[in-house]
Amino acid sequence: MLLELSVLFVPIYAIITPINNKQSLKIMKQNSQNSQKTPKPSKPLDLITVAQDADGVMCDGGGGPLGHPNVWYSFDGRDNAACHYCGRRFVKN
Repeated sequence: MLLELSVLFVPIYAIITPINNKQSLKIMKQNSQNSQKTPKPSKPLDLITVAQDADGVMCDGGGGPLGHPNVWYSFDGRDNAACHYCGRRFVKN
């Protein structure tokens, strides 16, 4: 015996119910209070020194399978480069 399953896709806007002004003011007040909290300090940035004659570096996030895709950065006449994924900084020594 075969069973037919049907999937019902409901647009997100159909689920949202209208709210009155009092509710929207309460939500706005909560959002403004949450945005004024002091941010938690982030972990210290990794600083990696490379050879002075290096032309570029490769970063993979350092977490093995938990890292990020391999990306390559060129120094282009500078003495440092930063990874756009994880924030690691590479500095020529």
